[in-house]
Amino acid sequence: MRKSSEHLLEELAELQAARLLAEATTVGGRKLIVRVFSDRDLTFIRLLAQKLTHLEANLVALLAASSEQSSLVFAQSEGMPFDMGALLKETLNELGGRGWWQ
Repeated sequence: MRKSSEHLLEELAELQAARLLAEATTVGGRKLIVRVFSDRDLTFIRLLAQKLTHLEANLVALLAASSEQSSLVFAQSEGMPFDMGALLKETLNELGGRGWWQ
């Protein structure tokens, strides 16, 4: 049952990633996704960030979950020039909370 649940979560993240990529804003030649999920947790938005950055070579994703415990995930595609860790730390200093970056 646990494996089945994990598989369904993977599928949901892939579908959500495809939808978000189709709706993504392009800024400075890069795709940018900024989204807050009120019905998802850190595990899901982390998985979603991984899917997004593997599907798109030139992407920055700033995701948040506001359900049980507010969480942030900042991610970028491999090879992008941004310091996501520093950006996340700066944001957390202003807002408080916890986060994850890639």
